[in-house]
Amino acid sequence: MRPSVDHPHVVCFPPLIYTIPLLISLITHVFFPWYFLKAPWPHLIGWPMLISGFLLAVWGKKTMEQAGTNVNPYHPTESIVTKGPFRFTRNPLYIALTLIYVSVAVIFNSLWPLAVLPAILVVIHYGVIKQEEAYLERKFGAEYADYKSKVRRWI
Repeated sequence: MRPSVDHPHVVCFPPLIYTIPLLISLITHVFFPWYFLKAPWPHLIGWPMLISGFLLAVWGKKTMEQAGTNVNPYHPTESIVTKGPFRFTRNPLYIALTLIYVSVAVIFNSLWPLAVLPAILVVIHYGVIKQEEAYLERKFGAEYADYKSKVRRWI
């Protein structure tokens, strides 16, 4: 069976774009610590951020599933999702991943992951989001253009 060509052809599975640099950054931190907060701030700030990121991810995923569309960018998008967190941002799952990423950096009190974050966001923007937007414009035309005109890309 041939894989579907009806998908946005993103450069990489988005969670991996965050996970791999995060792990490398944290390993680097073990050998070359680069702290930025004094105790107890990393945990007081980081854990609420982490919980918020997971809750946003769950809300976004559940909303997409309820709309009958695929969460995985390597599968076809079946509909434009405009409910739940998609009322406020076109990319709640990438905001959630970014929030989780930053919260882990804060919990580990490491500047290494934060130093790498701009490069991650560039890859997400050009290699994932722009690919998805072009795909959605081709597939849904005016319906997506209307949604895009009303809801911001990030926040």
